Order: sequence, then structure tokens, then C-alpha cells
Amino acid sequence: MKAPDQTMEYKYRWTGPDGWTQHYTYMSSEANQQERLNVTAAAAGEYKLVLVTADGCVEYVGSTIVEVIPAPVAPCTVAANTSTSSVVGVGGQAFTSRYFAQESGHYMVTAGAVGESMVLSFHGNGELVPGVYKTNGYWGLEYGKVGLYINVSPYEFVAHPDQTVYVNKVNNKLEVSFCSLKFNNPLSPANPITISAKIVQN
Repeated sequence: MKAPDQTMEYKYRWTGPDGWTQHYTYMSSEANQQERLNVTAAAAGEYKLVLVTADGCVEYVGSTIVEVIPAPVAPCTVAANTSTSSVVGVGGQAFTSRYFAQESGHYMVTAGAVGESMVLSFHGNGELVPGVYKTNGYWGLEYGKVGLYINVSPYEFVAHPDQTVYVNKVNNKLEVSFCSLKFNNPLSPANPITISAKIVQN
């Protein structure tokens, strides 16, 4: 949410659904813009802003209605913590370990299976937010992007760019899914590998 004018003349007092408030007791040039991360349906509704002058007078009152739209789910059905593959030896495994954590500049999701690991690197600091992300090389070096590759030593199979990865939160656990993504094939460059997967947080 963003108020139209960024100014140091007022104290900003924001209120919203589910008990959310952001009241500034000082003048701030950044108070005109607010965001709520990891929202649920309870965050939908009317948000109000009151601008108060230095001497305590109300200068402006405004409001807006915010709709919370659930993140879309993957259009394919894959069993939790497994992958399917168009070839034998890359993908097509059950994941015996899963790792979800914020690291420097990225949110990392790694799924391990016998002889291979699948690595997803979501660009950005903070928690991984449900939504749709696009593949972009190894590290997804832009917001809204995700790096995705599979390591089967000594080879790495990297997802083709601009494909869709879905992130959802179910029962307070993150789920990362994708359907029929193409991966490069260093063993046979003319024949990309097609893989689907679903990784659920421990």
C-alpha cells in the first residue's frame, strides 16, 4: 500500500484487518509505503491511513480495500517429496532429505535423493512467499526468479529459463512444485530432460 505523497510533514497511522497497525510516533519519509508479508485471507479488507500533523491535528483520512488472492497451485499431481522424469538416472526419485532456509541473498530449498540433489535458489532476503516464480539459471538473480538445477555428480542439469515454479503454504508448511520443466542434458544436448516434482517442508 502506498500513500500518494511521500512527506516529512505528517505522522502516519495505518490500521487494517486482523489487528494490523503501523503507527509512526515520528516524522518519516518512508512511512507512506507499507507491506505485509506472508498474509492469509484474514488480511483482506479495509486498510485506513490517518495523517497527523506535528501538533496532533488530523490532516487526512483515507482508506482502500485489499483483496488477498491465494497463490495458484501446480497444474499436475506429483506425490509429496518425489519427482518424475522422462529419463532414468536424473529425477524420478523419492527425496530422503529436505532443506528449507534463508541464506545470504537467497531462500534455499534442497531435496536430496540417492545419488542426486535438487537445488532451488529463490532470490531475495526473508521468508519464501507463496506465489509463482520463473526459472533463471543456477541462482535466480532477480526478484521473482528461482535458480533450479539437479546435481548428479559429476554433472549438473539446469532448468531452462522462464519456466514456472509454484510455491504454496499448506498447514503452515511450504510446498514447492513444478510440472514438466525442461532441463539441459549435458550427456545428450539435443535431448532435454522433462521433470516434475513436489517438495514439502519438514
